[in-house]
Amino acid sequence: MATTDPNSILAKAISELTEQLGQIKNKAELLQILDQLALLPQPIRFHYKQRWYLCSAGLLLSLLVAVLTYQLQADSLLYYIAAAMALIGLIPLLIALHHIHQLNLFTKQLYWKNALLDNQLTLLKKAAWPATSTWLQQFAEFKRGNYKREFKQLIQGKYAGTEHSFSSYV
Repeated sequence: MATTDPNSILAKAISELTEQLGQIKNKAELLQILDQLALLPQPIRFHYKQRWYLCSAGLLLSLLVAVLTYQLQADSLLYYIAAAMALIGLIPLLIALHHIHQLNLFTKQLYWKNALLDNQLTLLKKAAWPATSTWLQQFAEFKRGNYKREFKQLIQGKYAGTEHSFSSYV
């Protein structure tokens, strides 16, 4: 049975496009991903009005149970029930925050991949990185580093000008 919930359709599309984004090698493949994005309902955003209402109602109900328990000086079991109701009321909000985080992460990855392709740069995997000893010989400042002595990423580019041609790392 196919789902028609716009939030689940968007979440599924974002996860599929994120997988495809990690595998693209050229601008044409990036444009295919952008064409797939254009087919999604516009604007590309999640709709959470119903979840906000449900969460608000759940939190108000749990607050009401807690206040009534206090007023009636009832058993502490009702306090635990009120706390459980409040936690259950927060679950849809946590799911909404997760979806928003995934969408933001996807847009940052899309922007980053576009910037790399525009400048003919490639992000190297850790297995392809040169040995640390070569960096020590080329750069005196490498000994200082970021005080953790680690690289976060390594980007390779090539320059082919009229007088010079070389390959470099950033």
